[in-house]
Amino acid sequence: MPDDLYIAEIFIEEGISRHILDTDKIPENWNIHPGPDSLKEIGKLWIAENKHLLFQVPSAVNPLEYNYLINPAHREFSKVRITEIFLVKIDRRLTGKSN
Repeated sequence: MPDDLYIAEIFIEEGISRHILDTDKIPENWNIHPGPDSLKEIGKLWIAENKHLLFQVPSAVNPLEYNYLINPAHREFSKVRITEIFLVKIDRRLTGKSN
């Protein structure tokens, strides 16, 4: 794992445009790794349409969570602000390495 891994906390103003992925329209094996090419096409279409700042998609790792994709080309992108940046330290026990 890299030693320079960071996560950014962001704030997004109320009332932004958000698209929620219709999970009925994705293939049954959508959460395998690597994901099917059809998922890339869904993402490309979302970017090309440029209708929404956020795209809510289910997490392939945790079925109880969602990920949010942010379109930096969208007119509402200025409503996204980084509020804090954290250095992420991965516990080596999770990677199977001792040091």
